[in-house]
Amino acid sequence: MLENRQYQENSIGMSKENQWQVIGLSESLPADKPVGVHCDGVEYVLFRDAHGVPRALEDACAHRRAPLSLGCITNTGLIECPYHGWRYDGSGACKVIPNLSADEKVPRSYRVTGYAVHEQDGFLQLWTGGLEPTAPPLSLAMSPMAAEWFGERLIAYPFREFIDLLLDAPGAILDINGLASRDDHRFGDPILDAKSICVEYGVASRATARSGRVISDFPYSLVLNVRRDGRQSKLQLLDNSRKLLSETMLIARPVERALTAVKWRGTGTATQRGLLRITARDRIDPHAVMKAKDYCSRLCSASFAPTGEGEFA
Repeated sequence: MLENRQYQENSIGMSKENQWQVIGLSESLPADKPVGVHCDGVEYVLFRDAHGVPRALEDACAHRRAPLSLGCITNTGLIECPYHGWRYDGSGACKVIPNLSADEKVPRSYRVTGYAVHEQDGFLQLWTGGLEPTAPPLSLAMSPMAAEWFGERLIAYPFREFIDLLLDAPGAILDINGLASRDDHRFGDPILDAKSICVEYGVASRATARSGRVISDFPYSLVLNVRRDGRQSKLQLLDNSRKLLSETMLIARPVERALTAVKWRGTGTATQRGLLRITARDRIDPHAVMKAKDYCSRLCSASFAPTGEGEFA
């Protein structure tokens, strides 16, 4: 479900620059109803037109500012306002006003702002600058493997602290089937470049990782590549021969001051332990938070910027 919550502060990861924003999973947008979503202080409505193409408009009718997300989709692929039935196409132009006479035309000035939407790799991206993007969409492709999974949830944790915790103690946030990252065993220092921050942790069975005993040879490792603004992270699980076992693209976005929207899509291959999916927990593990050392987040804090710059393939 695409969230439509609101927050007021610009200090929690919000950006006012025109950029591509990942606003949902493809599965979150049905063909027969509009969906409201809040992103960086703006209310949008998403819907699919008659050809199934995703569209985005400002979520306010040009007539009385009623939320279009509370309306419906017509059989011709227009979105209809729930108040007086004004209908709009995917560009934001009003095409139908029910109380006009047959010889009256809808004025061209009757419209709402439209936004470009790009659907690829199972994600929906919105260009915050309108209908004509000036930059290519984000690269969200992953390694092709036999199995796929996806999910999303709202986590009651501030966005900035969420990203810090992902770098310092991924075990507090991530769930890996039967496994756990050893957050006190990082392989070297984080690697920083112009696009992302990379850090790697040892991973073992959940019982072994939580025992606290010294592990001389980890059977797995977790590699995190976090984009500079924290909103996009590629997570890879490797075995001790460096073979890729699973990969998850995790998207995080601030919603309220203490609420973060998290979406993910992953791929993987079966192992003797089964499919090792990397997903987000339904809540932050408080014990892992208490043990977390803020080394990586402190080291990397100067590199984070609330912009859409930087991505990784």
